[in-house]
Amino acid sequence: MMTFTGFGLTQPGRVIWVPFISAGLKALSPGGSRLRPMLAICAQGALYGTAVQVVGWNLIGVTLGGALIGAWAATQGILLQYLLLGGELVKAYDAVVLWLAQHWQITAPALPWLVGAWALLHALAGGGVTLTAWRLRAPPKKLRELIERETQRAPVAAVDQASAASRRWRTLRELFRWQFWLPMLLVSAILLSTGRSWETVAWLALRVVVVGVVLLTLVSLLRPARWADKLRRRGWWGPALAFSGAMRRSGRE
Repeated sequence: MMTFTGFGLTQPGRVIWVPFISAGLKALSPGGSRLRPMLAICAQGALYGTAVQVVGWNLIGVTLGGALIGAWAATQGILLQYLLLGGELVKAYDAVVLWLAQHWQITAPALPWLVGAWALLHALAGGGVTLTAWRLRAPPKKLRELIERETQRAPVAAVDQASAASRRWRTLRELFRWQFWLPMLLVSAILLSTGRSWETVAWLALRVVVVGVVLLTLVSLLRPARWADKLRRRGWWGPALAFSGAMRRSGRE
């Protein structure tokens, strides 16, 4: 979609603003500031935009941008879990590899090699998709019809007038989602099975909560409604008008 959008811009390098506008609208959604989607949108857009700015708006630039998006999509979850769990994540994986070798005679690759291969696979897929988009120059008819149909079907969300305390609570609810705790529970079970103490698991749980709260707090500080004014003051009128128009169409202005 960023490649298709770039063809409609007089300066295609400015396509880097598309994901940041999308992330801002995501922060205003009824689900609140969700960490992983907003991080994915911003990071992937920054990688694509940087590739286009450095290499240029050409076949190599967009293909490299797509490959970087694919690699990031493959590794973001792993990097986020490493940030939450630290070195215990690697120790748990090594314990599983050792168990497989002892009981099933299965030789699994080391974690860096596994992550690298996974990222390379997704990079090839992402680069291939972007290369296809570059050759097509515009979304195929089926894709355009799907976008138009989903746009017409999507309801306009109500303007969020929640208090600051309500917004903070809504953000902290991310800590109660099962997806947040499942990786820690799996790693804890592996560590306990290898003879690690309950104290180690307790400290791991505390680390996950503290790091999670810090990350969610940083995300909750985003105030997308003020972004358009800040962009105007810096002279970036194109992104400012695009963001204001997107907010207006979604019922936020």
